[in-house]
Amino acid sequence: AEVASAHSLRRAAQRPGVWLHLCAHTVEVAPGQRSLMLEDQGIQPLAMKLSAAELEALLPSCGDTVGGSFAFLAMCHSSAYREAFKKAGFRHIIDCSTEVKDRHATMFAHDLYAALADGQILLCAFQIASTCAKARGDEACYHLEGDGLLQLPARPMRPPA
Repeated sequence: AEVASAHSLRRAAQRPGVWLHLCAHTVEVAPGQRSLMLEDQGIQPLAMKLSAAELEALLPSCGDTVGGSFAFLAMCHSSAYREAFKKAGFRHIIDCSTEVKDRHATMFAHDLYAALADGQILLCAFQIASTCAKARGDEACYHLEGDGLLQLPARPMRPPA
């Protein structure tokens, strides 16, 4: 876990097979135009705003090479950033096309990762988390990009003591 900065995001995106959970905020900078807020880790930490095009320029372009496995963009209107992560090689991306309350995004992530830890593939875990979110009254529109056939590696069986 690291602070979400341009540097840490770029470094993480360069790791083949990485699972990335980006928890951040976006702000409206003009009607219909949003910017992703990251921390600028200079001498005095400041907020750094990135448009979708700026994020795409920041992330490494993987072309046909293998990039990250999974990115969860836990922030409002994160669907605008999906393409940047696809071009960086991420094969599975969860984003949100609407506003989402911090509390709801946290519960969605908890349900998603609990289902993955129980052995579900990403597609099933996403469906479980989406169903739980709707039952709680979460009106956010979550989206899964990719086939969802991603699974946590199986834990090795321990022999009985």
